[in-house]
Amino acid sequence: MKKIFYCTLYVLLITTALRATADTTDDNRRNNPYKLRPLKVQLLLLTMDDINFGCGLQVDYHFRHAVIETQWRKAFYWSAGKPDPADEKNATTNSLSSFSNFEIDGEYYFADYLVNKRYKNILSENSTYYTYNTGYGKARRIFAVKAGAFLSSGYVATDSAAHYNTNYTTKGFAFGLARKRIDRIQSTRRHDGVREMYLQVLTGGTSLETMKLKNAQAAAPVTAFKNIGWRLGGQRYGEHMYVGYELGERPGLVNPDKGKASIPFNYFLITFGITIYGNEKWK
Repeated sequence: MKKIFYCTLYVLLITTALRATADTTDDNRRNNPYKLRPLKVQLLLLTMDDINFGCGLQVDYHFRHAVIETQWRKAFYWSAGKPDPADEKNATTNSLSSFSNFEIDGEYYFADYLVNKRYKNILSENSTYYTYNTGYGKARRIFAVKAGAFLSSGYVATDSAAHYNTNYTTKGFAFGLARKRIDRIQSTRRHDGVREMYLQVLTGGTSLETMKLKNAQAAAPVTAFKNIGWRLGGQRYGEHMYVGYELGERPGLVNPDKGKASIPFNYFLITFGITIYGNEKWK
């Protein structure tokens, strides 16, 4: 009888200890910004890159003090309309390609430390107002080196006045700095996600597809290229959503009339998407 009693007591003590450990571990996981799920996949439902509208995919893998990001975007609609090679106004007959962009970036965190973040802890709410008190949790503040490579392609007007249209390919590298914050706090509402801003220098070379001239006697226009550019951007993802933006100047063909890189090299990018894998688990 004593053996049964002690065995039962032992099992109860072990079960209680395991449950306490599990609760503590879960609490640490839920409120620890170092415990992000490493692999995240974002489906980019809408990308607006100047006059190009499309979609894409982004895949990130997070290490403790680094991250690898890959992103692919493809345009499917042009608000200004893509030139028709059969149009008699066009001086070329090249079959024109839609804009696409692929890049891979790596970040190394050279400064990574915890800071206090204030958040709202909802006490009660209805359709018109809510009451709350203020709580504090830990968030990661990060400064990183951000570098990578990119490949973009599409069609471009080398001489818009004479309607010389062809395809281009730009290959290059990006390097710069990033500032990031990672939250993972659970109160009555969840506060989790990654917020980032970055500034990078772009360098690369551009090649043009040989122009197929309708008039064999005509000479192709003289083209010039700019090999240095820049971009300022940011992104935020977490809680099932993704938002990104960029503003900058890509390396590429220089418009001789304006002395600046022509579209799509001067660009503004906005991206909206959802996280289809890697959302944080809270239970």
